[in-house]
Amino acid sequence: MKISISCTAHPSREKYFKYLKENLGDIPFLIDYESKGVAFNSERSWRSYDKSCDYHLVIQDDAIICKDFISKANKIIEKVTKEKNDISELRDKKYIAFNFYYGTRESLKTEAIIAAKRGYIVKKNVHWGIAICLPTKIIEDMLVFFNKQNVPQDDERITRFLRENNIPIYFPIPSLIDHRHEEKSLVGDKGKGRKAFKFIDNEN
Repeated sequence: MKISISCTAHPSREKYFKYLKENLGDIPFLIDYESKGVAFNSERSWRSYDKSCDYHLVIQDDAIICKDFISKANKIIEKVTKEKNDISELRDKKYIAFNFYYGTRESLKTEAIIAAKRGYIVKKNVHWGIAICLPTKIIEDMLVFFNKQNVPQDDERITRFLRENNIPIYFPIPSLIDHRHEEKSLVGDKGKGRKAFKFIDNEN
């Protein structure tokens, strides 16, 4: 299973670029120097996917990366793909999306506690855009849909596409990505729930 990765970034967070490159390698950085907005830059980041890969992951510039992230992400995708028929929410689905971050939003805490016992949760909404991973075969269709939406949040545009096409989102718990929650959101999020419910590097 091969994953390509790109980073959607803003010049105000340049202090994190070196850290991300050290942890993710020489990946494309799509930097919004002209301040055209989150959706514009997200689209550019998705368009940078490698067509020879099975999945493409777009990382945001305020992500905290776990140790051996690429290896762990690959293993999760391979494991879920092999065990798809044993997971009721995935059994009849042609495609699966992944989100390597699950936050602490108050309304989602109860189901997160339950999900942590089995190591994952499957949902219809991506909820957070910091580390969304999609099959490369659906990206072109997703972008056509994406550009017909008028909401500013890129994760909401992607959620609408996945719901429209009955594609579930698999969240491993603990998460492989955490969030620099002290950073102000570029789309005006007040910051509540912008920290991982469980982050793998903090677990025994």
